[in-house]
Amino acid sequence: MRAVRAGVLCAMSPFVILVACNAITGLSDLRNAPCVGAACADAGGDTDPRDALDAVLETEAAVDAPLGTCTNSPDPLTAAAACSPKDRGEVPCAPPDGGFSCPMGGQCIAPSAPGLAVIDYRVSHLRIWFPTVLRDVSNVLVHPQVNPKCVGGAAALNVLLKLDTTTKKLRVGSARPSGDGATYTFTREELAPSLYREACTGATFVPTAPIKLEPFDVAYTLSGQKIASATIGRTYIAVWDTPTKVPSTVPLLEASIRNAVISPDRSCIGSFDPEYMCGPSNPSQGWTTGGLIVGKIPLDEADNIPLPVAGCQTLCAVLADNPERVDGDHCKRGTDGKVIPFGDTCVGGTDCRNAVWFSAGFAAQGVTIP
Repeated sequence: MRAVRAGVLCAMSPFVILVACNAITGLSDLRNAPCVGAACADAGGDTDPRDALDAVLETEAAVDAPLGTCTNSPDPLTAAAACSPKDRGEVPCAPPDGGFSCPMGGQCIAPSAPGLAVIDYRVSHLRIWFPTVLRDVSNVLVHPQVNPKCVGGAAALNVLLKLDTTTKKLRVGSARPSGDGATYTFTREELAPSLYREACTGATFVPTAPIKLEPFDVAYTLSGQKIASATIGRTYIAVWDTPTKVPSTVPLLEASIRNAVISPDRSCIGSFDPEYMCGPSNPSQGWTTGGLIVGKIPLDEADNIPLPVAGCQTLCAVLADNPERVDGDHCKRGTDGKVIPFGDTCVGGTDCRNAVWFSAGFAAQGVTIP
């Protein structure tokens, strides 16, 4: 297999299952698709994206099997919140050359100590259960984007949690990458449709209105050390991993934080064990999750969000992962102009399939959020 330079696989984005190809025809057919997106422009003449995809799929086949006792639930709302490397049947491994640059004294390599009344967290690991199209490649393609830079991650996907223990309010939002790996700022900006037109020339659909990235405040309850939030009306997961001005964005409706257990020193949700941090061979990447994030991705909205790192396919087309559900760069639509539903849940009603569940166990580490 020809050598694949770091950064090929379109910057290792969560949506690189498409390898920035022009058409979604299912994971197996992507082996024959060329890499044409802007994020693949530096791949070089010696790189074949099919080789990269083969490597990803082969690795996934090897590491996705040993789940141990940490098994998936058919219900996204009751998926495993706490999942350790041992639970997944993993074994300790040698640390990478040069070791880690993280502080190893804490339970979760937290770069900042918790405040007295307000505790700041950054999600440091996502164990995706739903949707399955992201779950099946997340061990290789999602975790590197979430992992802190000090353990070799890109830290391009940043979900922030600001816990006010006085007002019992939880602030949730996204952040651009941090300069020092310790201080993060909630993103407050609008992504205009023109930015998507610029990043994805020729895209069939773009957002009909600006996407507002801003934090959302919601009440939470605390039982012992366990946190559960009220429903978050709308939030976004944003991945700032492309050279364009537009991140890869995933809208979440009716989202909530469930069964999140704060560590005794309040610096972590979940924990990190460097003995299990050895790349794709261990899916946990060393993290034990300590909470659950759930929400719904609306298909109609997702079909108006082209992803630059996915060859400007829409998010809906990524989630479809089926050539019979896709028309060019987007999902097939009915005569009413809406996506022909294929989801597993409903928004705006009780008997529809116009959305897909997002459910992921997570770990979080203490950071500073001004």
